[in-house]
Amino acid sequence: MPDPAPEQASDLTQPAATPTRSPKVAFFAGGDPLDIKLWSGTPFYALNALRRVCDVTYVERRPFPRLLHPLARLILRLSGGRIDIRMLRWVIRLGSSPARRRLRNSGADVYVSAASSGLASMLGEDTRQILISDATSTALTRYYPEMQRLWPWVHHGFSAMERAAMEQAHWLTYPSDWAAASASGDFGIDPAKIAMLPWGPNMAKPPAPQVRTLTDGPLKLLFVGIAWDRKGGEIALETARLLARRGTECTLDIVGVEASAARGPVPDNVRFHGRLDKGDPSEAAQLEALFAGAHLFILPTRAEALGMVFAEAAAMALPSISFATGGVETVVKHGETGLLLPPGAGAEDFAAAITALANDPVRYRTLSAAALRDSEERLDCSVWAKAMKQLIEDAAS
Repeated sequence: MPDPAPEQASDLTQPAATPTRSPKVAFFAGGDPLDIKLWSGTPFYALNALRRVCDVTYVERRPFPRLLHPLARLILRLSGGRIDIRMLRWVIRLGSSPARRRLRNSGADVYVSAASSGLASMLGEDTRQILISDATSTALTRYYPEMQRLWPWVHHGFSAMERAAMEQAHWLTYPSDWAAASASGDFGIDPAKIAMLPWGPNMAKPPAPQVRTLTDGPLKLLFVGIAWDRKGGEIALETARLLARRGTECTLDIVGVEASAARGPVPDNVRFHGRLDKGDPSEAAQLEALFAGAHLFILPTRAEALGMVFAEAAAMALPSISFATGGVETVVKHGETGLLLPPGAGAEDFAAAITALANDPVRYRTLSAAALRDSEERLDCSVWAKAMKQLIEDAAS
């Protein structure tokens, strides 16, 4: 079924009622929020941004036993992707019991949950909660092929917990219109308690990024993604091959997978860098250098709840090219900060769009400048945290 049209987001321009003191905040996620590898670093950077503007007095670092995630991945593999025990109510209730006790005893006024609606649903209706997520389970099941393999009873059980968490939460926050529409359309949540807050990049912003210009030499493309098939890796490869064959000198750097992911021969103008760990200073510097040296970010992703990497590209003044799908349409503004092709477009279409852009340096510079400005004004962790502070104060008051 198609996604419903997004409802009007709540107006955050009006200041929230000012509490008599700064509210105490407890923060938790599906794992350790201080682990930069958790959820591509989203809880890590969100927590750091909140700490700069809010009184975060407690962080739950072990919401579940350490063996839960390895065991869940094993069962998921053995069941052919049909059973994820992290979505089962009795597993969440039993595994999170010590964490829930610590959270309830933390003295927090407001609880902020990063993609952990199962645990949030069990904290009780008397707690004031704000939920952060990039999608609903229903939207993901309808959208991601790997989610469609789950047994229906697994999804339905988790969906019931998610609905309970939504209903008892004071605010629900999503970074895209696509996700916000699912919360109101699929779960019947009042749009007045849904806030659409775009996220900043999961990386430290460079101190003084510059607007890009097309220089002499090859056009440098960058691809960053781990799920090779879903992210459109083969389309990116074929695009680079077509560009070179048609006389557009270019290179394509691929981060996230090894060359073995390619189904056929790798073109001479393509380089694979494997996974780069943002928690490792040298590898983080290598990734930043690849962003800094590129002209265009390409990610022909077929399904994407958001795509934090597009915000990371914008922070480096790098225009993006992708499909108009899911949350990508919120992060990348078609024709302004990048190019979004219709779903179903192929490498021929990507090559044609890139060739036209490469032959129009004025348009390219305009896209680069707009991407950088959007990163400063909208796709920014500090901007997100200030909006969250209003919601936290509103919930506490």
